[in-house]
Amino acid sequence: MAEPYPTKAIYPPIYPGEPGWRDYYRSRNLNLPHQYHNGGIWPMIGGFHVAALVRHGWMREAERQLHSLAEANHDGIDGEWEFNEWLHGDSGHPMGFGKQAWSAAMYVYAYNAVKTGQLPLFDQLLAAKPQSAREAEINDIVIRAGGGPV
Repeated sequence: MAEPYPTKAIYPPIYPGEPGWRDYYRSRNLNLPHQYHNGGIWPMIGGFHVAALVRHGWMREAERQLHSLAEANHDGIDGEWEFNEWLHGDSGHPMGFGKQAWSAAMYVYAYNAVKTGQLPLFDQLLAAKPQSAREAEINDIVIRAGGGPV
């Protein structure tokens, strides 16, 4: 999900012939496996991924993914520090448009989260959550065949 960089929009990608495949995914070749929304890497999502690791206290992995996210943002089609829209999910090669503010902003957010342990906005939203809603949460993780929580 986060290799070679964080994080893929869909993981695992959907291949032709699989139940989730739709022929329109071939349109402009954007949603072939490992591309765009079908397993392509979105640095903006990677910033949220790093923040989630911080939220769970997995700081070593958050730092590792932050470094990887920096590498993804550094790579460009026309130059360095391009903050590309999306990268190929297998090769990590930049494929989208450069100079994307959401990619840059989520890198800054992730960097701040790793350095301070705080998640602005999300910390406030969680603090405002009613006690009854917190008590009703089910936070146990159960891994099922094929990956992901049940």
